[in-house]
Order: sequence, then C-alpha cells, then structure tokens
Amino acid sequence: MNFDDLLCDSIGLAIDNQSRLNDLLGKYDWNLKMHDGIITFTLADGSLIEAPAQLVGTKSYHSETWRWGWANEEEGIAEKYKAAIERLRTIGEREQIEALTTPQLALDGSISGLNEWDYTMLAAGFLDGPVHRCPHEDGEVFVLVDKSILPAEESISATCFAERFEKCTRIACILQQDRALHAYASLHCFGIEFRKDRFRITDRRGQKVDLLFNNAIYRSYKEA
Repeated sequence: MNFDDLLCDSIGLAIDNQSRLNDLLGKYDWNLKMHDGIITFTLADGSLIEAPAQLVGTKSYHSETWRWGWANEEEGIAEKYKAAIERLRTIGEREQIEALTTPQLALDGSISGLNEWDYTMLAAGFLDGPVHRCPHEDGEVFVLVDKSILPAEESISATCFAERFEKCTRIACILQQDRALHAYASLHCFGIEFRKDRFRITDRRGQKVDLLFNNAIYRSYKEA
C-alpha cells in the first residue's frame, strides 16, 4: 500500500464530499476559529452555517512547505482538533508511507510530485468529510468540516459522475486513474465496462457515459 493506492481507493468520497460542500455554500464568506474547532460560513442570503472543524494541515507561502495538522505546535490548538488527521499518520506508520509520517514536506515535487491538494483530497476521502481551504496573508489552513452540515444527495447521474471525476483529475495527482475510476463507480454501485480505449459507466437509471483513457490516464468523456 502506498500513497496513491490510498488516494485512489478513497477518492470517490473526496469527490462527492467536496462537490456537496460547494453546492451547499455557493457564494459565501467564512470565519475560522481553530482554537475552538469551529468554522462558520455566511451564505449569500445572510444565513449562517456553523460546523465543527479539524485541522488537516497548513501551507506556508514563504517556505513553500506543507505541515500536517498532527505536527502543528501552535499554542492553543487542542489535540482533539487534530485527532482526525492523526488517523492518517497511523496508517502511514503502518504502511511506511513517508508522505504521511513526515511532519513538514516541501511542495516542490520532491516526494512523488505531491502537493497540498493531494494531501487534502486524501483527507477528504479517507476521513470522509469535505475539506475547506482558508487562505491568509502568510499561507493557507486546510480544515476537515463535519459532514453533518451537508444535505442529503440523491443518486447522481452518469454525466454528473463523469464531470466530478474529470474535475478531480485536474486537482489531484492520481497515478492510477483507472483504479480510482473503479473505486468511484463501486461507491455509487454503477456498472463499469472496459471497451478498447474507454470505460463505459452505467448509472442506476440506465444512462451511459464513456470515459476515454490512454495508458490508464483519463482524457475526456462523452455520453454513450
């Protein structure tokens, strides 16, 4: 088991969690109180959504580095607000995955070309909750938002499935994109069939969409 294996197998939950959070918030403002483990979203209509938040990690603009939340020593951030991300470190220690056990990582591609979005998308999937990016003057804070705020979602269509998967391949560095596709299709109980240079996805309503691949790398999709 390596980092990409974990990312591929959990990417489906990450895709859906992020998409549902984006749909919920629309245009909004946010206020993070990390010392209290709370993030508040102010929606366009003025309504407020408050949710528990766990620290995933931080990005520094000055050093171009990523620091895992479990390694953050800022005074006032209680250990209970780092508990979720500690689970990823435990997996990293068990599977000997350097990117999960190194407190601070350079964002220059020195470890398999990984960046902050690879780390946060893994968190969003493996820990099953959307991640919110909170930029500030010196960098960015990424927090895991309690998914209890997300509205229920009916079964998505094959087209929506393809759109979400395509967006994800642009954000995260997924080396085994065919494996990730299978995991995502399995999450939604969609049919998947390989046809020469493409995978045909069939949703629960029978709608079909073809995702074109080249040597296990996703290229584009079209309705079948």
